[in-house]
Amino acid sequence: MSTTQKCMNCARDVDLVFRRCPHCNHKMGDKTINDFTDEELLQQTEMWLSQMGKVHKSYVDHKSTSKKNVDFNELATETLKRHIKAHLSLLSFRGASNPELKAAYFKYRNQYRRFYNRRTTFKLLTFVFFGLIVFILFYCSIRKEHNLKVEESRSQDIKQESTN
Repeated sequence: MSTTQKCMNCARDVDLVFRRCPHCNHKMGDKTINDFTDEELLQQTEMWLSQMGKVHKSYVDHKSTSKKNVDFNELATETLKRHIKAHLSLLSFRGASNPELKAAYFKYRNQYRRFYNRRTTFKLLTFVFFGLIVFILFYCSIRKEHNLKVEESRSQDIKQESTN
């Protein structure tokens, strides 16, 4: 069985994970990823996982009909995640009765988690770093204001003492 189907509107090969053609937004046929054999499911899951980190974030949604020549790499990150999760979910379901698929599910799930957790950790560290910089700058400005007030009060005390 093929892991793609032809779009009836634009005649392009489209992965079965899509319910609408990413090129022209036409509704796809009745085939779904549930129709994959175990081997095809493993191949497709690996193929989708290989696309992590290669997608452009600028292309947010594939429903726009103004983009007729949408490349595979133009899928949004969230769309890619959704398709990987669909494949992993099916692998998990089929893995309940097949130890080989269960092992593959854990392998691919861990690969997925490592990739996206690393990105999340980087974002968190960046956020904390910039938050710390803002806090330091704010603290320095408050400290500077306090020092100015202290100096001003000292100079006033010195003037008062000199006049007395």
